[in-house]
Amino acid sequence: MKINFGEPLTKYEMKAVKGGIGIGCAIAGNKAKYWTLGCCPGLYTCPVSTLCVISADQCLN
Repeated sequence: MKINFGEPLTKYEMKAVKGGIGIGCAIAGNKAKYWTLGCCPGLYTCPVSTLCVISADQCLN
């Protein structure tokens, strides 16, 4: 398992992953609910899908 920056998780981090929650922030196009920090700074979270987007307008697409 890798975080979204491409670095492998340590054994300590792997033990910290519970219920499908990853460590880090989700980039545009990824689901915020998967990441412990939600969407990366500057991104919006779509209310229903929890998808991370650059503009809230993209939630309607």
